[in-house]
Amino acid sequence: MALASYARNLYGPQKAVDINLVFVKIGASGRVAADSSPETGVTDNADGTYDVTFPKGVTGFVVGAPAVVGQAGTAAGEVTAFDPTAGTLALDVGAASLAGTDTCHLVIALFNQ
Repeated sequence: MALASYARNLYGPQKAVDINLVFVKIGASGRVAADSSPETGVTDNADGTYDVTFPKGVTGFVVGAPAVVGQAGTAAGEVTAFDPTAGTLALDVGAASLAGTDTCHLVIALFNQ
């Protein structure tokens, strides 16, 4: 009986979901507006951590690890906090803030109903 119940739900009407991809590029001077989605913001905490704001969603996730690209090569940043309903994210890129030509790239998938 459980299988029959599952089949009914599988083929039943589904809610429409709005999927948004948000791109944020962070450089030594903060958010790179030309390469970032609108309505995003970045605050440098001067200790290798950044606070990122983006449009709010019902749910969401960070797509892959944030990539930190610099003269020393490529490394992964770490998302230490993520709240899609508040539109906030905390990012740690290492021991120091980005400098020179270093950049960090974030991709966030947001879902709204």
